[in-house]
Amino acid sequence: MRRAPLSRWRAAHVSHVRRQGTSCGRLLHLQRGVNGRRRAGVSALVDVVFRGEADVSFPHFVDDYLAAGARRECLDGLPLSSYPGLVTMRNGSAFAVQPIHHSESELAVFPPPDRSDFDHRAYQAASIARVGEKVAPVITTYGCPFACDFCSKPVFGDTVRHRDLDGVFAEIDELRHLGYDAVWVADDTFTLRRVFVEDFCRRARSRGMTWSCLSRASGVDADLASLMAASGCSHVYLGLESGCPATLALMNKRATVAEGVRATQIYHEAGIAVGAFFMVGYPGEDVAAIEETFAFALELPLDEISFNVLMPLPGSRLYERLGGRDATRDWTHENEITFVHDSEVDEVWLRRRVDETLAVFAERRAILSASP
Repeated sequence: MRRAPLSRWRAAHVSHVRRQGTSCGRLLHLQRGVNGRRRAGVSALVDVVFRGEADVSFPHFVDDYLAAGARRECLDGLPLSSYPGLVTMRNGSAFAVQPIHHSESELAVFPPPDRSDFDHRAYQAASIARVGEKVAPVITTYGCPFACDFCSKPVFGDTVRHRDLDGVFAEIDELRHLGYDAVWVADDTFTLRRVFVEDFCRRARSRGMTWSCLSRASGVDADLASLMAASGCSHVYLGLESGCPATLALMNKRATVAEGVRATQIYHEAGIAVGAFFMVGYPGEDVAAIEETFAFALELPLDEISFNVLMPLPGSRLYERLGGRDATRDWTHENEITFVHDSEVDEVWLRRRVDETLAVFAERRAILSASP
């Protein structure tokens, strides 16, 4: 029988153990891992890593570890194979247990995240300084059915599962009680199932909070966008990635340039601010294709844009095709215009063109903002 997810008192106990970790060398160091395929990622600083959806297996392990005496030497006496997603070192090699993905019926009985041991005042102040609202994240769906070349899905996997909306809005109501006035729906595929989005919107309308989300370019129409706007949706972010059809094919994006144009226009006309993410310098992409993307971004009625170069994620098809991680490269430059793989595109040129495009975009936005 599976244990229940981490209860509030157990979470407080784990939090206390974590705070004491720097003063007690006998404590076990735990880490929630994000990549389900890199089994060798247990360093000398970490005793145990949990991969994937460890909502049940992690508290199960914590219970057993504390009951056994809470010492590192107790680790080998635990039934390690009973904790899905666990990775540790045994006799110099990685011992890994296959992660699991919880069903919708299991997700429905999970309690909301325990936010009691958290400095909400500081978090909200930082959020106001950054975006002008007190924003908190909520996840409503797990998994993504698409197979983009650059993407790795080690935590939630390929199968889409929806949380029960009663539980989602119990969590949102708790966030309101804590003083938050906006929600970031942090799903990869929030707009994938229309009836789910419509039900979410009907419930959100009575909460008096703004919310924002990611959206695919496909599957949206004016009626859905209008419903989202009426329920408080203030921002939608699209992973358009490229304005070049050939590059979208390289990415296995399963989306077209025309769909990106249409979705942007629909959300814009509904009164929802639209942001878009683009990748430039994709392996196999030439300068002409990159310039298509810059021009495409400037043609659309967007409120925010960002350009990044690829960060090959372990577990993605692209990572394997590029031969894995190049240890001679500096991988600390995530979300910067710095390649960690061989590229025919000159980084200096690409940084300059990104800066120029962003400057043109900002100038156009300033002109629009000044217009009556």
